[in-house]
Amino acid sequence: MAGAAFWWDAARVQRPGFWTQGLVSYGSLTLAKPEAWSERARDWLRLASDFWVSPSFNGLLLAALAAWAVVSLRRGKGLRPRSLALDLVLLTFAICFLLLHWLATFQVWDRYMLGLVPIVALLGARAVVGVGEAIRSRSWQWMYTVGVGVAVLASLIGPVSRATASGLPLGGDHGAYDGIDQLADYVRDNVPPGAVLYHHWLGYHYRFYLYGSPLRLHWYPDRADLIQDAVDYRREPRYIAFPSFRDGAPIRAALEDADIRLVPVYETRRRDGTVSFQLYRLEGP
Repeated sequence: MAGAAFWWDAARVQRPGFWTQGLVSYGSLTLAKPEAWSERARDWLRLASDFWVSPSFNGLLLAALAAWAVVSLRRGKGLRPRSLALDLVLLTFAICFLLLHWLATFQVWDRYMLGLVPIVALLGARAVVGVGEAIRSRSWQWMYTVGVGVAVLASLIGPVSRATASGLPLGGDHGAYDGIDQLADYVRDNVPPGAVLYHHWLGYHYRFYLYGSPLRLHWYPDRADLIQDAVDYRREPRYIAFPSFRDGAPIRAALEDADIRLVPVYETRRRDGTVSFQLYRLEGP
């Protein structure tokens, strides 16, 4: 299937190809900087823990995997090689999937984890069944099956009921981008033509809401690039906006260290009254 897609792309007249265009539109895809590893690890593990939005189910799944590992070590040669190989393939895929998204500069978005959910579910199911098969007593096997079923039902009934009311903090619109259209309207009406608007997290949104505006949108990959461009174009009107769902403190500190002052000019609020976006004008050095 992948080969057919690349063959089709190579046969097309339009350039660049979908792979190159995807990387360009994404804003580049490189290895994450070491100083960002800890924050990215926390963010991705948080999303992984939200697969079923149930700490009790997560505990049940981890317990099943740990028990299956112990059973596998004890049974040793009694295991079917093909069955063990499949478990190792699933586990290796899950680990590599997480490592790839952690170490590469993928945006930490919950939809990127969808590909891993069925793999983890299948691996967990195999662990539950494998532990059950290791129980020799029929009566204990029956009790184990009923107990696991009740535990799964009890741990998932809450998340399922919340999901039916769109109450899960995943996907959809939960207010993170409330006010982005108001911010764009303010920029259109009040920012002078030829000004530069720096951004790191909001490239797609700016290109949509500010389409056709006489502005220069500059995506900065890191603080050094932002400061260098802000100094080189210090005679132009320069603006930067920070979304509240990202920590802009390191960027603010870096700009202040470079003698670039941030003057607040506009802010928007979410439906619950909290600040969603803050727009600043850069002054100096």
